[in-house]
Amino acid sequence: MPSRRIRLLAMLALATAASMPRPAAAIVVTLGEQDFADGSTVATIPYNTASAGEPAPFGGLIGNDNDTDFDATWTFVFPAAAYASATLRFGIVDHDSGDPGSQVASFTVDGVDLTAAIDALFEADAGHNGDLFVYDIALPAAALPGLSDGAASFTLVLQGPTFSTLGVMLPNNSAGLDFSTLTLAEDATAVPSPGTAALLGAGLLAACARRRAGSARR
Repeated sequence: MPSRRIRLLAMLALATAASMPRPAAAIVVTLGEQDFADGSTVATIPYNTASAGEPAPFGGLIGNDNDTDFDATWTFVFPAAAYASATLRFGIVDHDSGDPGSQVASFTVDGVDLTAAIDALFEADAGHNGDLFVYDIALPAAALPGLSDGAASFTLVLQGPTFSTLGVMLPNNSAGLDFSTLTLAEDATAVPSPGTAALLGAGLLAACARRRAGSARR
């Protein structure tokens, strides 16, 4: 029966194609709005005015250099899946990373420590009073399994001391988040399951073999 053989071969071809890795799909999620360009110098009032109405923590400066450090958490929501890589981008103003010492108290994503990585970026591209810089950080492999539930919460805490525009040392460190973007690449090997497709292919091959054996006995 040539038509049945053709149907079986077509199903086998589909199963084989399903087992092959597909191109990774990129997912991009942005919180807040990028109100100012990388490298801009922004005064407090223009920054707060431009950020007004945006969701927390993107709605204005957080903390006060005299008594309160910047402390913010922002959460991305995206399709639940297995992800092979992820990159975070965010713009931050007036974080004073150009002042002596480290201005990063802690930085985490779902409990995974990213402090050293972002501190290195802050020190390499340092900002002072009113400076806004955009930073990119690739999430480490340890952070990727936590993304599979479809959410990622980042928490950044800064610390002083910092210097005012008059050169006076202040105990704390305020700052403002301009925006943040998370770019994720799906794990192409995870969907569909190669094992499932392989079992289907094996079953189809067995069916073809049985049909050939039955035809030979007639």
